[in-house]
Amino acid sequence: MFNNITKKLFFILFTMTFVFSLVYTAVIFLVAYVTEDSLLNRMLTLEAANITSETPKNYALPAYIKYYKNESELPTQLRKELQQHPAETEFFIDNSVHYHLKHIYHGNNRFGILVAEVSNLLVVTTLAKELTYFFVAVTLFMLIIATFLALITAKYIASPIKLLTNEVDNFTQDSDISNRLLDRKDEVGFLANKLNVTMNQIVFALKRERNFTSDISHELRTPLTYINNYAVGLDPTHPGYNHFTQAINEMNNIISTLLAIARQENLSQQRVTLISVIEQVVISQHDNLITNQNEIELNVDNHIYVLANQQLLTLLFRNVIENAIFHGNKEQTIELSFADNKLTITNQCIDLKQRKRVTHNFGHGTHLIEKLLDSQHLTYTKKDLGESYIVEIDLDPILVQ
Repeated sequence: MFNNITKKLFFILFTMTFVFSLVYTAVIFLVAYVTEDSLLNRMLTLEAANITSETPKNYALPAYIKYYKNESELPTQLRKELQQHPAETEFFIDNSVHYHLKHIYHGNNRFGILVAEVSNLLVVTTLAKELTYFFVAVTLFMLIIATFLALITAKYIASPIKLLTNEVDNFTQDSDISNRLLDRKDEVGFLANKLNVTMNQIVFALKRERNFTSDISHELRTPLTYINNYAVGLDPTHPGYNHFTQAINEMNNIISTLLAIARQENLSQQRVTLISVIEQVVISQHDNLITNQNEIELNVDNHIYVLANQQLLTLLFRNVIENAIFHGNKEQTIELSFADNKLTITNQCIDLKQRKRVTHNFGHGTHLIEKLLDSQHLTYTKKDLGESYIVEIDLDPILVQ
């Protein structure tokens, strides 16, 4: 980024200098030509004033100026140019002869024309080649100096930005941004102070969140352990035993999932085989599969790899498969297949109109699945086809080709 900023600043400064040099050179040539033309026109004006005050025969004109009583006496080529451009007072003939004209009115409807052949008086035109070389040399010299100054200026401007970025990268909860930046009395110093305050607030918030997560993990698991131990001593034949144990399992699942999402270390990702994660989940559901007499059919290629957090991906698949087992029919086959970058879970269930079963997780199942999907930047769709229920998880964002 800093190289880009330096290069952009250097390019801007260099371009400005180059453009200014060209404009300055053009202005110099323009002023020189205008001055030259003004001087020649002034000379003709003075000669015209002398002619109108004296008899032309008695007044000696300079060798390069001639007086013509009418246009018919003008040189042929000059006369043709004047007829085509009567308002012009300056003519180039064959790009070699240069004329300046001045019309004179003597009174009594008498006119005359002063013609100055000034080819040998064009100092700027004669020296244009030498002047061009001179100005090119000066321009190149100035560009070399401007390039050096632009490079120094660009580095000087980008230096505090680079230093500030390094300070932010190396920021820890026990350190602040360097005083070299905080004490600056410019925009960079203002930004450094704002970033310093913001970074400290973020560090404090993260520390508070870690402490909260740690406290919640400890405080909730202690009573849950007690409840689990208490459930072991209950009578399995009691009418509410199954609902009670299911609620306990659901609470354990909710706490485990939310804590896994909250932990910062679970934001890391690694390359894992999709089938291996699914197989681990299926093995963990062995008891539920036996109880419901379900089977799992896997149609997933062994060479499908994903870049994801393995624990969060395992929790995601576990919640989806648990829902499929619970809401599906007994003695059915749950199919997991992968096609078009999507993992599809299909299970047979009671028709929608005949369903009387109330979800055992009080609606938390779908919410947890959505939280786990968001943590991995995934999306899913649900299709209720009456006697079958299909969940499609789009794995395209985490697939590794």
